[in-house]
Amino acid sequence: MTAFTRVRTWLDTISAAAAWLVLPLALLLFAQWPLRDLVGGGSRQANDLAQWIFALYVALALRHATRVRSHLTAPHSRR
Repeated sequence: MTAFTRVRTWLDTISAAAAWLVLPLALLLFAQWPLRDLVGGGSRQANDLAQWIFALYVALALRHATRVRSHLTAPHSRR
């Protein structure tokens, strides 16, 4: 097994595991309102952590989409 193949396999494993990042991301985004309104603090930290998780999730999702030869595109407007 070459080094390239090992790295690719490692990244494939990380990409597959990253799908579970959606759950803590949704939880942190949902928790912002109760933290701000009921607790009175922590909503900024929850937002900051959610942004980090989202950035990591999108980076790995784009890598996975490229790997499986899928395309992520914005919808086109028709005239």
